Order: sequence, then structure tokens, then C-alpha cells
Amino acid sequence: MLGFATTAEIDPGRAFRELGFDSLSAVELRNRLNTATGLRLAATLVFDHPSPAGLAEHLATEMSDADGAAGEGSAGLAAELDRLAGRLTAVPEDDRERGRLVARLEAMLAGLTGTGQDTAAAGDEIADAIVDADDEAMFDLLGKEFGIS
Repeated sequence: MLGFATTAEIDPGRAFRELGFDSLSAVELRNRLNTATGLRLAATLVFDHPSPAGLAEHLATEMSDADGAAGEGSAGLAAELDRLAGRLTAVPEDDRERGRLVARLEAMLAGLTGTGQDTAAAGDEIADAIVDADDEAMFDLLGKEFGIS
């Protein structure tokens, strides 16, 4: 974001403002960290933790707290799902792996709700069929799925 060629050029103890951060770049960093970690970080993150070292320490604590919350029953699971959702939405739509992830999630959901196949293998098979399908195969697959073939 700031044009540094390598991370070695950044002093972890130096203030973000001295590194060239302004409000816009601070929000951009926060957004990228939200996506990468699945956390919901404050827009004032860079100002609350004014150096890379301070921010890293804060993130380590937040990530540790989120991991600990995952073991606290359904509330912990909900927090873990929020974190996972943040990471999954970061996968580009045109990424081939996204189709596999979607199929796997659908298979997991079907297993939880009892509405269909509940194995990851079934999800992977569907994802492979979708990703590798040409137009004719896709229409055949849709026809079979919705009973219109």
C-alpha cells in the first residue's frame, strides 16, 4: 500500500504515521486485516495501536481470544463461523478453488440439516463436475438437479 519494496524496510517500532499512513491507508490496512483474519477490527485500529509491533501484538491477542471462543459452545462456533466467512469471502470469485469450497460447505450444511449427502467427497465430486463442465454438461447437470431434463 505504501510502496515499500520489502518488509525489511519497515521498522516494527516506528509509528504508522512516520511510515506514511493516513486515514485512508489505515482503513485499507484494517480492511485487509479483517479479511485475512476473519476478525472485525475497529476503523481506528492503526491509531489505537500506532506501530506495526503494537498492532501485531494486538492481533495475536485477538486471534488467541477468537480461538479460545471457538471452544465455548454455540457462541464460540458462531464466532468461528464469522471468522471463516471473512476468510472465504476473500477468495476471488474467479478462483477455481472457490467452487470446491462452496460445494464442500453445501455438503456440510446438507449433513447438518439432513437434507442430502453429508460427505466432503460428494461436495468435491460436484465441484469437480461444475468446474470442468462445458455448457452442455452444465445444462445436463442443472436439468438433473432440478428435474427438468
